[in-house]
Formats: sequence, C-alpha cells, structure tokens
Amino acid sequence: YPLLSDAAFLQRFDIRYTHQPDADLTFSYLPRRAEIFRTPAPPKTRFANWVASNCVEHRVRKVQELMSALCPLSAEKDDCRQVDCLGACLRNAAWPEEGEIAPVLGSTKLAVIGRYKFTLAYENSQAEGYVTEKFFHPLIAGSVPVYWGAPDVGGFAAHPSSYVNAEDFGSAAELAAHLAYLDR
Repeated sequence: YPLLSDAAFLQRFDIRYTHQPDADLTFSYLPRRAEIFRTPAPPKTRFANWVASNCVEHRVRKVQELMSALCPLSAEKDDCRQVDCLGACLRNAAWPEEGEIAPVLGSTKLAVIGRYKFTLAYENSQAEGYVTEKFFHPLIAGSVPVYWGAPDVGGFAAHPSSYVNAEDFGSAAELAAHLAYLDR
C-alpha cells in the first residue's frame, strides 16, 4: 500500500493505526486470551498441513517446491513426508466432518492443525510487522509454524526455537531436510 509510505498523504491524519512497528498505535493478530496458553496440545498424528484459500502465486509455488522436496516422485512411500493441503489451494486432503474432531477454544481449525507436527504459515506478503494468525494459530494449537513472511517475525515469537523460519534456508530442499531432521 504505497499511501502508507507517502508523507504528504499521512500528514492528513493525527494518528496512524497499522500493523507497522513505527505506527502511533499498532495492532497484532496475537490473541489476548490467557487460556490459550493453558490448552493442552493434542497428539500429533500427521506430519504437516497448509490451510489456505487465497492462492497467491508465490505462496503456492513455495508450498509446491517444499512438497516436492519432502516427497519426491522417486521416494518410497514410507519415506515420504506428506503435506496435507486442507484449504482451497492445492487441496489434497479432506477437512474433517463436523463432530469428527472436538474444537479447541471453540475453533475447529485449531483442533485440526493441532494434530500436525508442522503447519506451513506462509503470509500473503512480506512486510515489517505483518504477522497474522497464520503464525499464531499453530502456536496456540501446539503445532510448529514453518513461517514465511515478515522479516521481523522473531520479535513476535516467544522463543527463537518456537518456529522454523523458511527464510533461514537457501532452498526448499534444505528446508525439507531440516523438517525431516526435526521429525526424526
């Protein structure tokens, strides 16, 4: 949004309220409910998931590259680490039927992603301070976010080891190798 960088435009306002860290007031997608930190994590029965309905081309491409690196065509089925795509983008797995899974904090999504060791948390865009529910929902559900997005995401994390920053790896193959290592 170029207007948010236009000084002449911004002079029209007394207060700027955005996700950007230099705003007068900032908002966060981090839930404020204290009980989220007391919610027990469900058992992990699956490897990784991606829930996305906005099929932004660069995100889809990144997920496809990681999926190919995790489960190459030549891999034995037992050695394949599957990414279940549960949203409209790259859908290859079914969302659980109503009643099949008990909601966590009133959310079926949290209950579903809580069954996975990893959740691909790829933002729609990269911008300072733009850290959305894609990062926080897996943490709440007890799944490790594999994050791509805001370059300053570390400032939003409780601990550097609480997530995997996809930007720390030179390729999808390196990221896949790291996830496989963590899985073992």
